Formats: sequence, C-alpha cells, structure tokens
Amino acid sequence: MDYIYRPLISFDWNLLFSMLTFICLFLVLKHFFFDKVKAFMDKREANVQKQLDDARVANEEADARLAEYEDVVSKAEEKGREILKESKKMAEERADAIVSGAKSQAQEIVQNAEKKAEQERAKAVSDMKNDIAQIAVMAASQIVGKEIKDNGEEVIIDKIIEEAGAGKWQN
Repeated sequence: MDYIYRPLISFDWNLLFSMLTFICLFLVLKHFFFDKVKAFMDKREANVQKQLDDARVANEEADARLAEYEDVVSKAEEKGREILKESKKMAEERADAIVSGAKSQAQEIVQNAEKKAEQERAKAVSDMKNDIAQIAVMAASQIVGKEIKDNGEEVIIDKIIEEAGAGKWQN
C-alpha cells in the first residue's frame, strides 16, 4: 500500500540538483542567447513590417498609376472618336464641295453650250439673210438684164435657186 499514498513530487537531492541545473542553464542562456534572440526577432519583425509597408505603398502607387493609365486610355479613346468624327465631317464637307463644284462646272458647260448654240443659230440666221440678200440681188440683176416674158421670171428664179443650191454663187 505504499504506492497509493506517495506524493507526486518527492523532495530529494536529485530534484534539488535538477532545479539548480535548470536555473543555471536558464541564467546562462538568458545572459548569452535570449537578448540576442529577442533582438534578432525584433529586427526580423521590423524588417517584415517594413516590407509589408513598402508593399502597401507600392500597391497604392500601382493603383494610382492604373487609375491614371485608365484615364489616359479613356481620354485617348475619346480623342480617337473625336478625330474620327471630325474626319468624317471633313470628308462629307469635301464631298459636298466636290459635288457642288462639279454641278457648277456642269452648269457653266451647259450655259456655254447654250450660248454657243445661240451664237451659231444667230450666225446661221445672219448667213442665211446674207445669202438670201445676195440671191435676191443676183435675181434682180438677172431679171433686169433680160427681157421679161410671161413665164420668164419664174424660169430665171428657178435657175438662180438651183445655182445657189449647187454652191456656184458662194464666195
């Protein structure tokens, strides 16, 4: 029955030496290693915190640049649409100018042709009047130069018309 009432920790020399060894080891480790390990851990924590801060700043800068680039791209797209719109408008104005120029040239050509036709008609009428006057003068001179008989005038006039139609009287 000895086993039942035994204390969990019994105080003996082994326990005392184990505790003294532990305390000495703890003091030696604390003196040589704990401060250095704590300084290393603090330094490492500061380094990690600095890297996190740098990463956050870099991320913010990247977001700002992304927003700036998106703004630049949207402005470029808007400018491109504006340039296309202006180009289309200029092309339409140019086409309208070309069409109106062609219409005015066609109108001038038609007017010139009408003027020329009118001049040709006037010249033809003038030439015809001159030819008729010459024919009348020749007819009168032939009639005066010959004796007139009953049907003699008609024969002379027919002869003059035939000669004028054949081109014998033209200069």
